[in-house]
Amino acid sequence: MIELRELHEAIASQTNIQASILAVSPEQKEKTAALAEKVPVSFPLLSDVTGQVMEDYKVAWVIPQKIRDLYMENFNRDLNAINTGAGWVLPVPATYIINQEGDIVSRYVNEDYTSRMEPSDIVNIIQSL
Repeated sequence: MIELRELHEAIASQTNIQASILAVSPEQKEKTAALAEKVPVSFPLLSDVTGQVMEDYKVAWVIPQKIRDLYMENFNRDLNAINTGAGWVLPVPATYIINQEGDIVSRYVNEDYTSRMEPSDIVNIIQSL
């Protein structure tokens, strides 16, 4: 949530950004829509309810049974219900910058979900295109 806000603020502070920004989540459309109301941003929040985007970009992480059990026992969180068709699969946090020709010009993928590409770096890369 914080990352979305920070990216929104970084993009909003620039008047010469000519790029399409979007965020993709494995959660059900209703949950993604609720997040969009809670954290208003200037770009679309999309739902990858089948997990296809995760698969296409090779960032799908199948949660091991041991961790599934912890989620259920300690947090009462059934990702199978939350993520619809994606089930017990989460995306490794990733940022892709794709140019107008469809080429990936920059990517940031990190299994540590607390580490994300800095919004200022995203803006700088987009401005350099």
